Amino acid sequence: FTHNNGTVKFTGSNWGAIKSGGTSVGKYTFYNVEVDMGGGEGVHVSTVNYETDKTSDPINGGLVIKNDLTINASKTFSMGNLGFPLRVQGKAIINGLWKNYSSAWGTNAAGNLYLNDVELNSGGELQPPKTNRETFISGAFRNLGGTLSNVA
Repeated sequence: FTHNNGTVKFTGSNWGAIKSGGTSVGKYTFYNVEVDMGGGEGVHVSTVNYETDKTSDPINGGLVIKNDLTINASKTFSMGNLGFPLRVQGKAIINGLWKNYSSAWGTNAAGNLYLNDVELNSGGELQPPKTNRETFISGAFRNLGGTLSNVA
């Protein structure tokens, strides 16, 4: 699959999955990702082999979105057994729900989020990772009426 530095848009009435590892630098890279998928969990990110992938390079490995991640209104982007880092190098535009699970994350640091700019719009909700995970924001965080929550 070659995206040619374009936008990968997840659509449909059910749910989709980005199943990826993270043991190789740059192995799982997208340019723009747009989540516009209804039903269930929307777009769910998980690893193919959690036991292997949890040892990935916490700085350079994992899933990389080289530009923007857009979660459309009433849509969900969920993180599951993510044993590798997720980084968004452009802007994370949150109009829907960015949901993270704490129970499956384990204790390794590789499941951290590395974000540049974050735009949390009205109707959007960001549930950052917890249980030995951190969210790093290197750019601006703009809350334009959204919700930042820590759901147990």
